[in-house]
Amino acid sequence: MRVIRHPEVPQELEGAALWYEERQPGLGEDFLVEYQATLSRILREPERWRQFRGDNRKLNFHRFPYAIVYS
Repeated sequence: MRVIRHPEVPQELEGAALWYEERQPGLGEDFLVEYQATLSRILREPERWRQFRGDNRKLNFHRFPYAIVYS
């Protein structure tokens, strides 16, 4: 499976990580680890999560109010 990220993803990840880090030291790193874990779950089982809006699928982070939408 190929991963093609929207061009704004790196900026969004960095901004969110910095925001969390300002609230609690280490939380920004936890956010980035959660992102990688969520992406890994998708790559292992891309068809596991239900479709919505055409061919799109979504997997929510466990700990943070974010999700990865993919197709």
